[in-house]
Amino acid sequence: MALSKVRWLDAREQLRVAHKMFTAMGFEASAERAVRELQATGEHAPKRSMETLTALTPHEAQIARFARDRPPNPEIGARLCVSLRTVEYHPHNVFTKLARRAQQRAFRQDARPAAC
Repeated sequence: MALSKVRWLDAREQLRVAHKMFTAMGFEASAERAVRELQATGEHAPKRSMETLTALTPHEAQIARFARDRPPNPEIGARLCVSLRTVEYHPHNVFTKLARRAQQRAFRQDARPAAC
């Protein structure tokens, strides 16, 4: 095996760990960069499942909790040390994911056989 191939394999393992950690911490830009770097090593991005499409990232969940109490967006941004643009961006994702969850639940309920 060529030395460069071994380095790619080692880099992939480190990048997978980095991606998992960045995702768990809600650092989406860093997680996306880790995915791009993984792709540069020849690894393919994992397929998205319905569960991942409806799961809130930690950052989205945190902003949603703050937004639930209805403080102004600049205050949410100041508390979380994020930009106003970030605060405005996440609720759209949250609502989209929650709507998908509701659609899934409705589909599952419709798919059940009627009780006798």
